[in-house]
Amino acid sequence: MTNLPRKSSLKPQVLTKGAFIYSEGDPAKYLFTVLKGRVKLLKRGKRGSTRNVILRVVQPNERFGILDFFDASHVRRYDAVSMDDEVILSLTLFSDFKVVLDNDPQLQMRLCQEFLQMSNKLWFTYQNLLLNRTIKKVTVTLKNLASSYGERTEDGVEVQGYTHQELAEVIGISRQSVSTSLAYLQKEGFLRYQRSSFEILTSVKKKN
Repeated sequence: MTNLPRKSSLKPQVLTKGAFIYSEGDPAKYLFTVLKGRVKLLKRGKRGSTRNVILRVVQPNERFGILDFFDASHVRRYDAVSMDDEVILSLTLFSDFKVVLDNDPQLQMRLCQEFLQMSNKLWFTYQNLLLNRTIKKVTVTLKNLASSYGERTEDGVEVQGYTHQELAEVIGISRQSVSTSLAYLQKEGFLRYQRSSFEILTSVKKKN
């Protein structure tokens, strides 16, 4: 996306892992850009439920918090929480952003493209939640993460930075179900996993 004028940017915000950037119901005043680390956009379970769902993981050089501003209510619809030990965010006031947007057709087009990408990611999350078989849910999600954020290795594609709990929240199942599924998929030769990373194997022969 086209860079905003320097005067519209506030002092960068530095956060530690687990810090809340905003919570559901807060007023939507800022647009955020991730400079370092990752941020999860989290929908909390209903009252009395401990089941949370990660709607999106925002990577470096990606923005978040835009859709809430364009919603008529101008309030946050989910939580934004830092995922890493050092997360650095750039903040922009929406009032400044709107001035730039009104006068920049190219920025308007890029913003529409970002909205479409966000919509596709949310649709994928919704469709995956509807799947009945846990193994299928896990497999589909791991493949999607590998396609979006993985790095090629000698044996396949590796994704780093996801604990079992975070995978559970991305997939929408319990942590125990994730651990059981990962153990099964590793036994079947589909992947290798460690504490906070997994590698989908493509160059080794899987079991029949």
